Amino acid sequence: MAEAQSGTGQLQEQKKGLLIAVSVSVDKIISHFGAARNLVQKAQLGDSRLSPDVGHLVLTTLCPALHALVADGLKPFRKDLITGQRRSSPWSVVEASVKPGSSTRSLGTLYSQVSRLAPLSSSRSRFHAFILGLLNTKQLELWFSSLQEDAGLLSLLYLPTGFFSLARGGCPSLSTELLLLLQPLSVLTFHLDLLFEHHHHLPLGPPQAPAPPGPPPALQQTMQAMLHFGGRLAQSLRGTSKEAASDPSDSPNLPTPGSWWEQLT
Repeated sequence: MAEAQSGTGQLQEQKKGLLIAVSVSVDKIISHFGAARNLVQKAQLGDSRLSPDVGHLVLTTLCPALHALVADGLKPFRKDLITGQRRSSPWSVVEASVKPGSSTRSLGTLYSQVSRLAPLSSSRSRFHAFILGLLNTKQLELWFSSLQEDAGLLSLLYLPTGFFSLARGGCPSLSTELLLLLQPLSVLTFHLDLLFEHHHHLPLGPPQAPAPPGPPPALQQTMQAMLHFGGRLAQSLRGTSKEAASDPSDSPNLPTPGSWWEQLT
């Protein structure tokens, strides 16, 4: 019994690291809005078109923290009637949590809206867009609360050691702390472009090795001048060698044409 309690305590400490990442991201977002002096400025700071910083901030701090939280303890695959099994991801959790007939119809509407966005080709980008939509509609806390209350869904998707499994079972304080961390975001007004990541972080190909730096401009000019001078000197030497060929008496004293110049160039 003592060993089991010790193991649960260690798991709980590990899961708190996920909550710390969420807490840090929420603090940064709140600090962003702290620069506003009135409601108009606060609304402008929450609009990703007027203030792109808020979009970057949400995508680089809050979205990765929540993605890691939802992915924690997720079963690698889930059963599917058509393909037999599907690889699990945080986006598949969204799909399962907003199934038809769900009491949270507004979440299903947002899910359908994100699913129709063709530029979002990866499950991660769709999950990020879903989080942006939850912030816009002040439903981020609602979605996590409804997810936590669905015991059947959690047992289907998660291993017993996952964050939501522990929060549902022996460590309910994890769920309470998560909702408390997300609560301040529902007070803020967001107007985030669901395609913000697509518009500002276009997928790039594999990184290419940087081209070796060329010589400084001054050195380039010096090299060009030397080559120009060398070309003229080579022509002069060739002209001298032709004259020497017509005058046999001077031929023993002339250097071999081009020998030292080839070494120099």
